[in-house]
Amino acid sequence: MKRIFLSCLLIFCIACVIEAQVIQDSVRIRLETSLGAEIGIDGDISSTNILSKKVAVGKHVVTVRFGTTFTKNYDLYVEQTGEHTYKYNISGKLNLNTTPSESTVYIDGISRGKTPLVLDILGDHNIRIENDPLTYYEVAERISLNPFETLNKDYVLLKRPPRLYGMVMATWSTSGIGGFMGICRRFGWYARFAASTNGVGIGLLSQDFNIFSGDRSGSGYYKKSGKHFYLAGTTGLMARFHKAVYGYIGAGYAGYTMEYVLDEDYMQPSYADNVIYPYGSRGAALDLGAIVKWKALIISCGYTTVLGKSYPKGNRHNEVYLGVGFTIHKHNKR
Repeated sequence: MKRIFLSCLLIFCIACVIEAQVIQDSVRIRLETSLGAEIGIDGDISSTNILSKKVAVGKHVVTVRFGTTFTKNYDLYVEQTGEHTYKYNISGKLNLNTTPSESTVYIDGISRGKTPLVLDILGDHNIRIENDPLTYYEVAERISLNPFETLNKDYVLLKRPPRLYGMVMATWSTSGIGGFMGICRRFGWYARFAASTNGVGIGLLSQDFNIFSGDRSGSGYYKKSGKHFYLAGTTGLMARFHKAVYGYIGAGYAGYTMEYVLDEDYMQPSYADNVIYPYGSRGAALDLGAIVKWKALIISCGYTTVLGKSYPKGNRHNEVYLGVGFTIHKHNKR
């Protein structure tokens, strides 16, 4: 019985020494592979791409697996000291280029940078590329990369049609004040009106005046009374030349009359008292101008000339006017 006890005690001591030696010769290692793959060592496979395990110093076999079609083994020698993190990348390479460049790339909803871009990814992913959302449509696609595959993708982001803008402005010139309304995408139309009066009625515009045949208003016999009348209405086409620059040209009707009276300093007995003469032009009018847009603010500069009858002859009325207003649009209308 004593011999049996001593034998068991000896075996137990030997086992303890062996176990202590094994523990002394073991280290904890970390194995990493590409996201979406699995990794293992000596047949022990993790369900993720990371495995942390304590192993003996010496030679081992690392297995990387992707799906059911790809398995690759790597020899690994683990040493007692040194770096114990081992990486086995099997990702594919995705080369992305876009027109225009500097477009933002999203992989599975996460921003990964701007094009041109090179990414290491593996497996199936949703890719989305966007630029200025007001100028370009986004591009979306589902892609798949196998281990060590190189995939080159070139995307062209299509331009959105220009936003449809409605425009409203107030205009001002030395002849009168008015308003401007228009609507334009690439092309559109507009309508403008202006009016001003100070004691002179529209009846003056309808009369046939042929009184200043020698333009004696410039001789000093006559002077402006300060009374005038102005009326203009034009319509025509608009065009978009740049995302912030529009132009327009149109035609319509305009009439302008300025009242002249005899200057008292030059009054002679042969002249009747309170002689009043109109001075101006009326008839067809040509209208053109440009609009600059900044966000919702618009600023305009235009020119109108009266092509119809003038009195005295050759006294065609011209005016330059300025406008300030804003745009009206809906975000879902482009």
